[in-house]
Amino acid sequence: MYVSVRDFGAREVSEFLGKKGNIVEAMKYLELDAIELEYFDDDSVYSLKEDGKINLRGEEGIKRLEEELSSNNLKVSSFLMHNNFADEDMKKQTDWIIKCIEVTEHFNTRAIRIDPIIKTEREVSIEEAAGMSSKALRRVFDEIQKEKKVYLGIENHGKYGNNPEFLRRVINEVGDGRLGLCLDSGNFYWYGFPIDEVYKIFEEFAPLVRHTHVKNIKYPVEIRSKKREIGYKYNEYVSPIYEGDIDHSKYIEILKKAGYDRDICIEDESLWKYSGEEALAVMKKDVSYLKGLL
Repeated sequence: MYVSVRDFGAREVSEFLGKKGNIVEAMKYLELDAIELEYFDDDSVYSLKEDGKINLRGEEGIKRLEEELSSNNLKVSSFLMHNNFADEDMKKQTDWIIKCIEVTEHFNTRAIRIDPIIKTEREVSIEEAAGMSSKALRRVFDEIQKEKKVYLGIENHGKYGNNPEFLRRVINEVGDGRLGLCLDSGNFYWYGFPIDEVYKIFEEFAPLVRHTHVKNIKYPVEIRSKKREIGYKYNEYVSPIYEGDIDHSKYIEILKKAGYDRDICIEDESLWKYSGEEALAVMKKDVSYLKGLL
């Protein structure tokens, strides 16, 4: 295993350093060489050197990102997508995922974070939401060759993705070993599960983990072992990774036992609470903490 960081976190660091958009400088400061890049719906990603984007639809954009990576000894550990599996134009959604899969081959990247968001104006049941997601993902796997070893990781994210029954249904209905989870260490806790149940859920899904996000929350002692409403006072209690209630030594040990050997990706959502210098210190400490656990 190794430590990586989401591009949004690296961009925050670059801004605190007074070098807005320069991910390269942020990675040097953090002493990391692996980054997760968001893959936008126009097939672009953030530039690593400047406050702008690179479009990866053509050879020119691919070569530009390859150069930015190789000249700075960086690698793309994963791509991240924000999907909508309730989109009326589902072909647009699945074609977008397939294009991202094709792009990964240029960068020796083997994981894509899938967001199980269902954007509708009506209430959708867990069964229906899982059915929408499964149908879209089956279509993707039907379109790509079986020898393509790119893994899609559904994140436990949002109203549906943090429901274990939703995750079980989608994994079983799709039935392809290239589909698994992007296991976010903080989101089940955010969803309201008591702390002890969070570790049990980690153990259940660990064999299916294809990618990770790590964040933390520090609740008052008296409510840590109680069921809470979704997102209970998150802005108040979100914390640096090394300070919160989630014991990441347990999280990492569970993943190790399950055979996971890819990146532990920093997604610290507490930085807004701190001044620039304080936030930089938090991110540096996040990195050293996680490297120490590995």
